[in-house]
Amino acid sequence: MDRISSSSLALISLVFLLLLSVLQTALCADWRFEACSKIVNCGGEGFNISYPFWIYDKQPSYCGIPGFQLTCKNQQPTFNLSSTTDYIIRHISYENQSFRVIDAKVSREGGCSSQLENVTLDSTPFRYGPNRADLFLFFNCNHTLLPSEYSVHEINCSSTPSNLALLDDDPLLNQVKASGYCNPPVIAPVDRNSTRVVLQYGKSSYYTELLNEGFDLIWGGASDCSRCQRSGGRCGFDWTIYNFYCWCPDSPQRVQCGSLSSLSTNF
Repeated sequence: MDRISSSSLALISLVFLLLLSVLQTALCADWRFEACSKIVNCGGEGFNISYPFWIYDKQPSYCGIPGFQLTCKNQQPTFNLSSTTDYIIRHISYENQSFRVIDAKVSREGGCSSQLENVTLDSTPFRYGPNRADLFLFFNCNHTLLPSEYSVHEINCSSTPSNLALLDDDPLLNQVKASGYCNPPVIAPVDRNSTRVVLQYGKSSYYTELLNEGFDLIWGGASDCSRCQRSGGRCGFDWTIYNFYCWCPDSPQRVQCGSLSSLSTNF
């Protein structure tokens, strides 16, 4: 009887120790794993945001990587391509590593905004999608000097039409550039495959609708997140050593959770 009691006691002790170990693991889950596990978006019916993007004031910076910081404005995810230009993100394809954007000024004011600027991707981790075209916007043209063949490209941004919009493959583009009738153009990227190009090119409103459809950007420089995700981790970035990390429930790993070959850190 004593032997049975001793065996039962040993079994109970073992079960208790196992439960205690599981409880300690649950209570000591890595704070970065917990923080980057939260579902975040900009509200409304907006889509969720995840690595490599991160939302300022909603997520810690270690949930994303440099250059991918977003902010929420009017319940829309926005980011800066320059210090003065906000772009609204319409859609993100994490599988294709691409996203559709629109100039926030176009969204607010249409294509006649005097604050439209040329876009540059220098010093960014982004490049244009394969369907990118350039829309040349000529403002403040001398209307009295414009040849009649330009009229199909006139856009009404004021009471007197004195502005032109031409795509980069328009046969009149070089002639307009050389004429000196207009101010130097603002070059806005658009989607060449847009139905607006096919159905409405040359109509007075096509350029605004084309700008409002936005254009695609493709990102690079982000480490592959799939192995980390498949192992149950959350992808992130260690800003101290400036490198990718997989935030796991117990401790960070360099590639994926539960990998003996991965380098771990308990910082």
